[in-house]
Amino acid sequence: MHAYEDETCPVCFCDPDANHIVLECAHAYCRECLINLCSSRSASASAFSPLCCVAESCNCAIGYATLRQVLSPTEEIRLLDASFTAHINSQANQFHYCPTPDCPVVYRSDQGGTILQCPACLVRICPRCTVEYHEGLTCMEHLDIVSGGVQLLDKWRRENGVKSCPNCGVDIQKSDGCNHMACTVCRTHICWVCMETFRDSESVYNHMNRAHGGIGLEYY
Repeated sequence: MHAYEDETCPVCFCDPDANHIVLECAHAYCRECLINLCSSRSASASAFSPLCCVAESCNCAIGYATLRQVLSPTEEIRLLDASFTAHINSQANQFHYCPTPDCPVVYRSDQGGTILQCPACLVRICPRCTVEYHEGLTCMEHLDIVSGGVQLLDKWRRENGVKSCPNCGVDIQKSDGCNHMACTVCRTHICWVCMETFRDSESVYNHMNRAHGGIGLEYY
């Protein structure tokens, strides 16, 4: 006697038919029930997830050999494509898509810094920033060009102690002194550490002592 002979099909809850299929987890399904289950799951999945046994408290993955028995060739290809895409997306540090729009080629990152060339569209790819190769420019310089100078401006602001007033947005540069700043445009009082705003100087100093353990004369 098999373990499944006293069980019902997990889909229709009837005794499994004569052509039933037994999964790796030992649960038996009517053939048509399993076909309909796998077909509907593979057709409706916009994001891949393993097809699993639906018996109570089981959730074991249905093996590929079983899926090949019950899926049509079109459904099988769709499922394999979804599985492949999910694997690529889960390994984003290792695999990348060709930067050419609509090019389906996937390649593995080259840690050696070798310039890559897509075998399909022949575009050359920068191995560091994974975009089309930018000859004569560093990755930062190229990024700055395509972003309209935003990246280098942000880098300069960080290196030179420049922040935007949280009230009016004007740039403020801090060179020395404590962490109490006052915007020269809107006169808002600001804690330079967390950029919280206050109505007066006393409120700022009380906040800095309470929240940051001091007013910051030793650093900025």
